Amino acid sequence: MRKLENELEKQCCKWAREKHLLAVKLEKNGHTGIPDRLFDDGVKSCYVEFKKPNGGVISAEQKVFAIFFKNRHFFINDFEDFKIQMTHFFDL
Repeated sequence: MRKLENELEKQCCKWAREKHLLAVKLEKNGHTGIPDRLFDDGVKSCYVEFKKPNGGVISAEQKVFAIFFKNRHFFINDFEDFKIQMTHFFDL
């Protein structure tokens, strides 16, 4: 099922870059729970954890990062939802 998650991530990053957003893959460095990507428009940034379409388990560590980053953190399992969230967050 990881393949579906990777396909979603690639699709979202392609769209984000077309909207002139930076899409940076975050390095885990042996830590668990770190979001998959940082998206930035040069003014503000947000963090995205991609989950396979139709679900995906959110670990306790991922929940901690979501709490830490507050309204700048998103769990995404759907391309349309990603576009809506990013359009709203970055005022695209």
